[in-house]
Amino acid sequence: MTAVFAVTAVTFNFAAIATTPAVLIGADLEPQRISVQSLRDGVLHYFDADRNLRSEPIDRFLQLRQINNGAQQRGRDAGEPTPSVIELIDGQRLVGKLTGADDAGQTLYWSHPLLGEVRVRLKDTAALLLDGSLGPVAAAAADVVLLTNGDRLEGFVVTIHSDALRFQPPGGAGPALDLPMSRVGAVILANPLTPPRDRSTDTHMVHLTDGSRLLARNIEIARDRLTMRTMLHTDAPESGIELAHIRRIDVASADSRLVDLADRPYEVVAGGEVFTLPMPPRTVGSAIWMHAPVTVRYQLPPGTTRFAANAHLADDVHDPARSVVPGRFIVRLYVDGAPAGRYEIGGDQPGKGRPVRINLPVKPGSSGLTIELDPAAGGPVLDRLVLRNAVLLVAVQRAK
Repeated sequence: MTAVFAVTAVTFNFAAIATTPAVLIGADLEPQRISVQSLRDGVLHYFDADRNLRSEPIDRFLQLRQINNGAQQRGRDAGEPTPSVIELIDGQRLVGKLTGADDAGQTLYWSHPLLGEVRVRLKDTAALLLDGSLGPVAAAAADVVLLTNGDRLEGFVVTIHSDALRFQPPGGAGPALDLPMSRVGAVILANPLTPPRDRSTDTHMVHLTDGSRLLARNIEIARDRLTMRTMLHTDAPESGIELAHIRRIDVASADSRLVDLADRPYEVVAGGEVFTLPMPPRTVGSAIWMHAPVTVRYQLPPGTTRFAANAHLADDVHDPARSVVPGRFIVRLYVDGAPAGRYEIGGDQPGKGRPVRINLPVKPGSSGLTIELDPAAGGPVLDRLVLRNAVLLVAVQRAK
């Protein structure tokens, strides 16, 4: 009886260990499904696919994603207002709303639903997108103010307050203008961006399910909660967030970093129309949607060494059962014009619904990745591609 009770006790303690499902990405960019037990003192404790308990330094990996069964950003309901966004020069991004500014108009007060009030200096701000429907704006040599009526002003943003923005035309030509914030859709500031190589190797990027991303240190995971020390100016820099709000963690590495393909500039080289109707590529969160026939060229950051993604056939978004005619097309990849990969995507193929895994090396010094969708013999009906978790492996370039 004693032996039976001893075994029962061990089994009970093992079952009581709280774990969180996740996907771990290393330098080979191949996903590894794990169950996270904890993360503390820079060491990740997890069960691998064979149920072996492992403890490894977190900086041996590049990304921890699909945390807590892959919580994803919820789409907005019809009629729901587009969230405002502030982007910082160091790559941080906060969804929320502008609530005020200091008396000098040089520090913005930003409210985030999980972090509370955050203070951001104008000199640390890259963009203020009050009307997200305006879309991203390309950087310019001068500050840019986009008004809600579509007008574009270039010059110098002197101050920003909660009710008005002071704007100086270029070269000091004419008096400064005071613009009501109710008329401002976006502000793009010509502040120099902080290159990734300047980030400390113990500072990770935490992505939230609302689209925010935060630089943080001292990251720990225990049960269903992540605690971290953010790099933001708040009254409570030590933050605790439920894992249900964490989409992924980009781990700081001394050698490499991951870049989302969706964040890279691109151009449509050919196609982009279906039966004379415009059908350009679009990005939803970090997923890239394309419709054949189209050829798209992405700019690669310096130091890119590998590209990986999951390629899916996109069925009818609202009712997959309506996709009576299965899509069938070919995806071709080129690196600086040289063929790099060919993949068949088809709803009538075995394993419909399963992603086609793309993972290919990129020759050092390459500058462009081209994705070509060929509708093949069946025409472009329902030939829609979704690229998920499309990432570039980039070697870290340290300042000399």
